Amino acid sequence: MPPIPVINYKIIRNILLKLGFFEVRQKGSHVFFRHSDGKTTTVPNHKGRDLAVPLVRAILREIEISVEEFIQMMKTKKGFTLTEILVALAVLAIIAAVTVPSLISITNKHNFTNGLKRANLTLKTATGELMAENSGTMIKLISFDCGPELRDKYCTKLNCIKKCDGNSVDNGCFANPKSLSGIDTGWNFNNKNGAVLNNGMTITFDWYTSACNTATYQVSGQTGCSNGAGLYIDVNGLKPPNVLGRDVFSFIVHANGIAAAGLPGTQYQTANWIWSTTCNPAMASGNWAEYLNGLGCGGKVLTEGTMNY
Repeated sequence: MPPIPVINYKIIRNILLKLGFFEVRQKGSHVFFRHSDGKTTTVPNHKGRDLAVPLVRAILREIEISVEEFIQMMKTKKGFTLTEILVALAVLAIIAAVTVPSLISITNKHNFTNGLKRANLTLKTATGELMAENSGTMIKLISFDCGPELRDKYCTKLNCIKKCDGNSVDNGCFANPKSLSGIDTGWNFNNKNGAVLNNGMTITFDWYTSACNTATYQVSGQTGCSNGAGLYIDVNGLKPPNVLGRDVFSFIVHANGIAAAGLPGTQYQTANWIWSTTCNPAMASGNWAEYLNGLGCGGKVLTEGTMNY
């Protein structure tokens, strides 16, 4: 028979629990254990003191296991060393550093896609209601060319909780966005007329042309109602990233309604929108279209149902 090793209360308690014993009660420093098959034993718990060998031998007889079995169970209960724990933590940290940013990016893209879908439905519904009150057209929705009046018309259908007549960026109605290439668009969003919606989204409007006869932005041959796209909406509000094609999307207001720039049929200067030049985060630096990059992403996301770039 091999010698019984020197052990403390914690070691034998762990083995008892592994064997199916459970603590019933404690009186003073003595803990009483019972098994469902009726076996019982009592173990003294004196902090800083090992158990006497004769006592351990008596406990083994009570729980009906041999010294060999007990020693084998002690070996299998061996815990991790400090070095092993530190290595494991380092591996977990590396995995987290690689996967967490990717998971955040995926979550953000999902949220931005859902935000665009909500914005698209909201804007189409509001535009449809405005057209219904204007003989079914956006032409002369307002009888004169204007800036804030188009915003005010939309705010009768949208829940606008704040308006900015010009100075939209300075006054907290819109965040000046970067292009999808990460550069400044070159457009002054601060001189546009903006609003904050009750759902947290922000919106800004280009100058409205009442005749809706501008050829710069068109939809299926229908001329636009603005020399600009019409309006821009940030589905993430003033919070970052404020990037065209991520959380900021362009919509073309035209004679027969409204459409996200980049949808089939939308045109810029009579040319169809091409996603490779209007929604391409991999666009080479120095490309002439860098400042436009992101303008066509709304149509791409709505067409494909996801933000896969």
